[in-house]
Amino acid sequence: KERLLSHLKEKTGFDPLRVLTGFNKLDGFTNGGLAPGEVGVMVAPPKQGKTTALINFAANAVLNGKRVVYFTLELSSKMICHKFDLRIIGSTLEVLKKDPKRAQAIVNKTPDAFHCLEFPTKALTVDGLAAQGEKFGGGDLVFIDYGQLLKPSAQRGDRRHEITDVYEGL
Repeated sequence: KERLLSHLKEKTGFDPLRVLTGFNKLDGFTNGGLAPGEVGVMVAPPKQGKTTALINFAANAVLNGKRVVYFTLELSSKMICHKFDLRIIGSTLEVLKKDPKRAQAIVNKTPDAFHCLEFPTKALTVDGLAAQGEKFGGGDLVFIDYGQLLKPSAQRGDRRHEITDVYEGL
């Protein structure tokens, strides 16, 4: 298996172990998404769709057989799960009310592979995050919605150094 994977990567530039994002252009730029052990960081001003993009990445991963642990440090887990469920459903709840057979089919084929954990701002450290994630078997992917809201391991006096420590820890 390792030889075949290595051959595919060498000859095509595509690593089948990477996790597709579901966005063709982004998957193209990254040769097929994130590889095991890689950290991806999304940066944008407020209200530009970072959480929506992360939820889409997570849903795509789950639909492709990956286990996801999603940490939210800003929005409630209820809100994140609602957005995730709507993405998995691919429809509004109003449409599904009119088609209960479709709703049941979606429930039957949806894997139980998404775990969302909510923590207050600066209540969770990188080490605490790892411990919490292990409760769910570590997951194939871990999403941290708003990484700079993790608690730094040490107070450094300068916020940018604390944020650097957090991302280096991740």
